[in-house]
Amino acid sequence: MRNDISVIIPAFNAEMYIVEAIESVLSQCGQTTEIIVVNDGSTDNTATVLSKFGKNIKTIYQENAGLSASRNRGAKEACGDILAFLDADDIWMPQKLQIQTEKLASFDVVYSNRLNFGTIGDLPEMQSDIVAMFEGDIWERLIFGNFITASSALIKKSLFEKMGGFNETYRSCEDWDLWLRCSENHLIGYCPDPLVKYRFHDGSLSKNYLYMQKMRESVLTKALQSNRGRQLSAKKRRAALASSWGCSAWEAARAKDYVSAFKCYGLALKYTPFNAHIWYNVARTITGRV
Repeated sequence: MRNDISVIIPAFNAEMYIVEAIESVLSQCGQTTEIIVVNDGSTDNTATVLSKFGKNIKTIYQENAGLSASRNRGAKEACGDILAFLDADDIWMPQKLQIQTEKLASFDVVYSNRLNFGTIGDLPEMQSDIVAMFEGDIWERLIFGNFITASSALIKKSLFEKMGGFNETYRSCEDWDLWLRCSENHLIGYCPDPLVKYRFHDGSLSKNYLYMQKMRESVLTKALQSNRGRQLSAKKRRAALASSWGCSAWEAARAKDYVSAFKCYGLALKYTPFNAHIWYNVARTITGRV
């Protein structure tokens, strides 16, 4: 029997959090789901923790290959015609799938707002309080930074396969790359309700800011070389590059690497010297409000 939704959870040394993630899927309201956990070469007790769920989940073990490869492996094994991704340290709200599947009648990808929790510093709890979210033809908005949380996204499997899945050469920003490719010719839906809790913790890949900048630069360069990218004005191309460096500066500042932060701010201001948002963040960094 074909499942409507296949939920793919990549797991690498995820014993601390993955129980909450899986239970949040099992608690979904009125949805038949297939849960596929890809154990990506974990060396902790992840396998033992997963075994306790028995037949409620399908577990796939592979040698460590990274997040993109894990998600692609899960998608390849999936029976559903809708794919949903959940990182092992994030949590879904009970009504998530019910709300988002209704919107898939009009869109090929649907994402949602999120709640930030854990070691968030001065970030707001509600992601939309600091990051603008968009619906429809969002490609041009998306080149200024990724506002689609992977754990919030549902995508039709047919489109995922058409796009070739996640680019496995990326060990970070692979989701931004996929959403850019999808949104180039497809409409994207948005649910303003915070249907995901996104966890910040010391082991988060998102804190590896120097590596992420290299990946972010690669993804953006490719996007700007696409058909739609070549149609952008020089002003918008500069603004996109400034946004990328500004994001890296903010991440470095949060990690208290102020040398890298101000270097990145300088590169951002090279592209848009009168960008008030970047100057505001420079001031916040100087005054320690990061």
